[in-house]
Amino acid sequence: MKASFGLLQKQLGGNLRALRLGADLSQMDLAGISDVDFTMISKIERGVTNPSLFTLHRLCVALEVELSLLIAGKSRAG
Repeated sequence: MKASFGLLQKQLGGNLRALRLGADLSQMDLAGISDVDFTMISKIERGVTNPSLFTLHRLCVALEVELSLLIAGKSRAG
């Protein structure tokens, strides 16, 4: 179970990074828009922290994506 949770954290981090870069935002830019500290964004992208649902919600609002996209990494086109 622990290994699969670690994989989920890495997947979430990779998805966040891809969405952020796709929006042409730096970590500092996203931090300013989402009101999530840039160090937290860095930790999420590296898969070394477990963000709260509230933090994930703020990031999704800032990136204008659904939570499922952030977690599953499916394309915007479906």
